[in-house]
Amino acid sequence: MEGLERDLEDREAEISDLQNRIDALQDELDSERALREGLADPDNRASKITSKQGVLEQCLGYAPDGDVRIDYFRPLGDHKVAWDFIQFRGWGGHKMRMQFTWEGTDAVLAAPLVIDIARLALLAQRRGESGPIGALGLFFKTPEGSTEMNLHRQYEILLRWIDEEPTARETRAKAQRAPAANR
Repeated sequence: MEGLERDLEDREAEISDLQNRIDALQDELDSERALREGLADPDNRASKITSKQGVLEQCLGYAPDGDVRIDYFRPLGDHKVAWDFIQFRGWGGHKMRMQFTWEGTDAVLAAPLVIDIARLALLAQRRGESGPIGALGLFFKTPEGSTEMNLHRQYEILLRWIDEEPTARETRAKAQRAPAANR
């Protein structure tokens, strides 16, 4: 009888494992479908392209000659590939080209950023700040509350904001939260 019970438990574990695999595949398909449908919507696709072009123009100070494209390639799923092809004039006016290829997975890249944003949002809350926090512009392609697009300057702004002395509001809020015995 013990042998049958063990076999039954083994079969139940296998069924559970298969169900988990099926669920994971369904999640992957749903994610893939969302990506495909998102880029299939002409308004969504146009918005993404306009946003990317705008960032380039703001960073460079001019509209570069060329195309910005976003394509969905099913075999890559959530894995992204960005290819930059840059033409310029080098020493002596000679035409030169530079190419960069970047590959990564959005979810893996976004996770640590989301954690940092959450921690910084808590800091803002403790300081009594609300609404768009311009100092967090570093984390966003089109930041609200800031027009700065230079990554180095955005980083300096963020560091200055983090190091700011506590505001009077934050000091009052801390005093109110402190137990009466500490006052």
